[in-house]
Amino acid sequence: MLTKLFKNKLFKNFAILMTGTGLAQLMPELTSPVLTRLYSQEDFGLFATYAAIVSVLTILATAQYDIAIMMPKNKRIAFNLLVFIFINSLIVSALSAAIRIHPVNTP
Repeated sequence: MLTKLFKNKLFKNFAILMTGTGLAQLMPELTSPVLTRLYSQEDFGLFATYAAIVSVLTILATAQYDIAIMMPKNKRIAFNLLVFIFINSLIVSALSAAIRIHPVNTP
């Protein structure tokens, strides 16, 4: 029964996705004891702020069209999506560079 299950393409793809997701969630848990010894709470707070800003800018820059590139059957449509994403990313990057965010300097 298990061999039949492992030959199923849907189960195989599901297992690959779940393994990747599980490992990605396990990595921070394994590295957190070392990182908490190396960095202070202020450093973690600054990193969390930076990660939040970058995650929002990533969504704005790609407009989640990076997922849509794989979907069209027509290569011309996929190429047009790619060009749109590239131009949109350049615009968001230029705006991000123009707005400079300075961290709070602590003594």
